[in-house]
Amino acid sequence: MSLSPETRRRINFCLGALLLISLSSVSYSQQVATATMTGRVVDHNGAVIAGAQISATNVATSARRETTTNDDGLYVLAGLVPGDYLVRVQAVGFAAKTSESPITMQVGQSKTVDATL
Repeated sequence: MSLSPETRRRINFCLGALLLISLSSVSYSQQVATATMTGRVVDHNGAVIAGAQISATNVATSARRETTTNDDGLYVLAGLVPGDYLVRVQAVGFAAKTSESPITMQVGQSKTVDATL
């Protein structure tokens, strides 16, 4: 069976449209489904604390993520599953500090959580 040029054009158009739809759905499904927490740790005088340990514990699952501040007192916890987290900060020579209430992280969110020891 032979297809007319008009029919072939319509088929090619439909196939192209389906390809575009499938590509957009793939990129949409690959959007970030996690959150990122960042912050700076300083002492009571405002001096940065390098090497402070930060831990964020998911209240619902007890899963814990940890990192350490850099030389500028900054930290990043990327790839957090959305949820409520208790954050604990500790450094040598300072009393540890835990957040008083859970910090809620949502999909795609980047939240700054600074701490003073």
